[in-house]
Amino acid sequence: LLVFSPDTLPSFLFDKGLITKGEPWRVVSFIALPPILPAGSFLLSTILMYFVLRITFLISDALEEAWGAFRPSLYVYAILGCMIMANFWVGPLFPGQGGLFLYEVLFLAFATLFPRIEFRLFLILPVRVGTLALLLGGITLISCFQSKSTLVATHILLTFAPYLFWAVPCFFRWYITRGRTAARRKSFQQ
Repeated sequence: LLVFSPDTLPSFLFDKGLITKGEPWRVVSFIALPPILPAGSFLLSTILMYFVLRITFLISDALEEAWGAFRPSLYVYAILGCMIMANFWVGPLFPGQGGLFLYEVLFLAFATLFPRIEFRLFLILPVRVGTLALLLGGITLISCFQSKSTLVATHILLTFAPYLFWAVPCFFRWYITRGRTAARRKSFQQ
Protein backbone atom coordinates (compact mmCIF):
# COMPACT_ATOMS: atom_id res chain seq x y z
CA LEU A 1 0.00 0.00 0.00
CA LEU A 2 2.82 2.42 0.84
CA VAL A 3 4.60 1.69 -2.45
CA PHE A 4 1.55 2.49 -4.58
CA SER A 5 0.08 5.20 -2.36
CA PRO A 6 2.71 6.84 -0.14
CA ASP A 7 0.21 9.46 1.02
CA THR A 8 -1.50 6.82 3.21
CA LEU A 9 1.47 6.79 5.64
CA PRO A 10 -0.08 9.30 8.11
CA SER A 11 -3.07 6.95 8.55
CA PHE A 12 -0.81 4.34 10.20
CA LEU A 13 1.21 6.59 12.52
CA PHE A 14 0.71 6.53 16.29
CA ASP A 15 -1.06 9.67 17.48
CA LYS A 16 -2.58 9.84 20.98
CA GLY A 17 -4.85 12.74 20.05
CA LEU A 18 -6.36 10.92 17.08
CA ILE A 19 -6.70 7.68 19.06
CA THR A 20 -8.83 9.45 21.67
CA LYS A 21 -10.90 11.04 18.88
CA GLY A 22 -12.00 7.64 17.52
CA GLU A 23 -9.16 6.13 15.49
CA PRO A 24 -8.29 3.08 17.65
CA TRP A 25 -6.39 1.25 14.88
CA ARG A 26 -3.47 3.62 15.42
CA VAL A 27 -2.69 1.79 18.69
CA VAL A 28 -1.30 -1.17 16.68
CA SER A 29 -1.05 0.03 13.07
CA PHE A 30 2.30 1.77 13.62
CA ILE A 31 3.80 -1.68 14.21
CA ALA A 32 2.86 -2.75 10.66
CA LEU A 33 4.97 0.00 9.10
CA PRO A 34 8.02 -1.59 7.51
CA PRO A 35 11.44 -0.60 8.79
CA ILE A 36 12.44 0.32 5.24
CA LEU A 37 10.00 2.91 4.00
CA PRO A 38 9.60 2.92 0.21
CA ALA A 39 11.34 5.79 -1.52
CA GLY A 40 9.71 5.58 -4.92
CA SER A 41 11.39 2.65 -6.63
CA PHE A 42 9.00 -0.31 -6.80
CA LEU A 43 11.71 -2.77 -7.83
CA LEU A 44 14.12 -1.74 -5.06
CA SER A 45 11.34 -1.80 -2.44
CA THR A 46 10.24 -5.24 -3.59
CA ILE A 47 13.76 -6.66 -3.43
CA LEU A 48 14.42 -5.16 0.01
CA MET A 49 11.10 -6.44 1.39
CA TYR A 50 11.87 -9.89 -0.04
CA PHE A 51 15.11 -10.06 1.96
CA VAL A 52 13.43 -8.65 5.09
CA LEU A 53 10.71 -11.31 4.85
CA ARG A 54 13.27 -14.09 4.32
CA ILE A 55 15.20 -13.00 7.39
CA THR A 56 11.95 -12.68 9.36
CA PHE A 57 10.96 -16.25 8.51
CA LEU A 58 14.47 -17.45 9.41
CA ILE A 59 14.25 -15.72 12.80
CA SER A 60 10.73 -17.00 13.42
CA ASP A 61 11.60 -20.61 12.57
CA ALA A 62 14.82 -20.51 14.61
CA LEU A 63 13.15 -19.05 17.71
CA GLU A 64 10.31 -21.56 17.45
CA GLU A 65 12.82 -24.41 17.10
CA ALA A 66 14.79 -23.22 20.14
CA TRP A 67 11.90 -22.24 22.43
CA GLY A 68 8.92 -24.25 21.22
CA ALA A 69 5.69 -22.78 19.91
CA PHE A 70 4.45 -20.83 22.95
CA ARG A 71 7.50 -18.85 24.11
CA PRO A 72 8.19 -17.01 20.81
CA SER A 73 4.54 -15.93 20.69
CA LEU A 74 4.72 -14.74 24.28
CA TYR A 75 7.98 -12.91 23.49
CA VAL A 76 6.46 -11.13 20.48
CA TYR A 77 3.32 -10.15 22.42
CA ALA A 78 5.52 -8.82 25.24
CA ILE A 79 7.49 -6.73 22.73
CA LEU A 80 4.28 -5.39 21.18
CA GLY A 81 2.83 -4.57 24.60
CA CYS A 82 6.00 -2.77 25.66
CA MET A 83 6.12 -0.83 22.38
CA ILE A 84 2.51 0.31 22.77
CA MET A 85 3.16 1.26 26.40
CA ALA A 86 6.28 3.21 25.39
CA ASN A 87 4.37 5.08 22.70
CA PHE A 88 1.60 6.03 25.12
CA TRP A 89 4.04 7.08 27.83
CA VAL A 90 6.79 8.78 25.78
CA GLY A 91 5.31 9.11 22.31
CA PRO A 92 6.69 7.83 19.00
CA LEU A 93 10.29 8.64 18.17
CA PHE A 94 10.02 8.68 14.36
CA PRO A 95 7.75 7.28 11.61
CA GLY A 96 8.42 3.61 10.93
CA GLN A 97 9.93 3.00 14.36
CA GLY A 98 7.37 0.31 15.22
CA GLY A 99 8.47 -2.18 12.61
CA LEU A 100 12.14 -1.29 13.02
CA PHE A 101 12.15 -1.83 16.79
CA LEU A 102 10.12 -5.04 16.52
CA TYR A 103 12.59 -6.53 14.04
CA GLU A 104 15.54 -5.27 16.06
CA VAL A 105 14.41 -6.91 19.32
CA LEU A 106 13.60 -10.17 17.50
CA PHE A 107 16.97 -10.08 15.73
CA LEU A 108 18.82 -9.58 19.01
CA ALA A 109 17.12 -12.64 20.52
CA PHE A 110 17.96 -14.64 17.39
CA ALA A 111 21.58 -13.48 17.48
CA THR A 112 21.87 -14.32 21.17
CA LEU A 113 20.77 -17.89 20.50
CA PHE A 114 22.55 -18.39 17.16
CA PRO A 115 25.55 -16.02 16.99
CA ARG A 116 27.54 -18.14 14.51
CA ILE A 117 25.04 -18.09 11.63
CA GLU A 118 26.43 -16.08 8.71
CA PHE A 119 24.62 -13.61 6.49
CA ARG A 120 26.09 -12.48 3.19
CA LEU A 121 26.04 -8.71 3.09
CA PHE A 122 25.50 -7.48 -0.45
CA LEU A 123 25.33 -11.20 -1.36
CA ILE A 124 29.14 -11.34 -1.09
CA LEU A 125 30.62 -10.44 2.31
CA PRO A 126 30.08 -13.11 5.03
CA VAL A 127 29.26 -11.60 8.44
CA ARG A 128 28.23 -13.49 11.55
CA VAL A 129 24.89 -12.66 13.10
CA GLY A 130 26.55 -12.09 16.48
CA THR A 131 28.73 -9.37 14.97
CA LEU A 132 25.73 -7.67 13.40
CA ALA A 133 23.87 -7.85 16.72
CA LEU A 134 26.79 -6.27 18.59
CA LEU A 135 26.89 -3.49 16.00
CA LEU A 136 23.13 -2.98 16.20
CA GLY A 137 23.16 -2.99 20.00
CA GLY A 138 26.03 -0.51 20.04
CA ILE A 139 24.23 1.86 17.69
CA THR A 140 21.11 1.60 19.86
CA LEU A 141 23.07 2.36 23.04
CA ILE A 142 24.82 5.29 21.39
CA SER A 143 21.47 6.71 20.27
CA CYS A 144 20.23 6.44 23.88
CA PHE A 145 23.19 8.37 25.26
CA GLN A 146 23.42 10.91 22.46
CA SER A 147 19.90 12.22 22.82
CA LYS A 148 19.50 15.33 24.93
CA SER A 149 16.26 14.01 26.38
CA THR A 150 15.82 11.01 28.63
CA LEU A 151 12.61 10.24 26.75
CA VAL A 152 14.49 8.48 23.94
CA ALA A 153 16.36 6.28 26.41
CA THR A 154 13.12 5.56 28.28
CA HIS A 155 11.34 4.62 25.07
CA ILE A 156 14.15 2.31 23.95
CA LEU A 157 14.49 0.74 27.41
CA LEU A 158 10.75 0.01 27.54
CA THR A 159 10.78 -1.42 24.03
CA PHE A 160 13.80 -3.64 24.74
CA ALA A 161 12.54 -4.74 28.19
CA PRO A 162 11.44 -8.25 27.04
CA TYR A 163 14.88 -8.90 25.56
CA LEU A 164 16.66 -7.61 28.65
CA PHE A 165 14.35 -9.61 30.93
CA TRP A 166 15.27 -12.77 29.00
CA ALA A 167 18.91 -12.14 28.01
CA VAL A 168 20.47 -10.71 31.17
CA PRO A 169 19.83 -13.88 33.25
CA CYS A 170 21.06 -15.98 30.31
CA PHE A 171 24.33 -14.03 30.20
CA PHE A 172 24.82 -14.43 33.96
CA ARG A 173 24.22 -18.19 33.71
CA TRP A 174 26.65 -18.40 30.78
CA TYR A 175 29.29 -16.44 32.69
CA ILE A 176 28.94 -18.66 35.78
CA THR A 177 29.03 -21.83 33.67
CA ARG A 178 32.10 -20.59 31.83
CA GLY A 179 33.88 -19.95 35.13
CA ARG A 180 33.00 -23.40 36.44
CA THR A 181 34.16 -25.03 33.21
CA ALA A 182 37.48 -23.18 33.36
CA ALA A 183 37.95 -24.29 36.99
CA ARG A 184 37.17 -27.92 36.12
CA ARG A 185 39.54 -27.80 33.14
CA LYS A 186 42.31 -26.35 35.33
CA SER A 187 41.84 -29.03 38.01
CA PHE A 188 41.79 -31.72 35.32
CA GLN A 189 45.04 -30.39 33.83
CA GLN A 190 46.67 -30.51 37.26
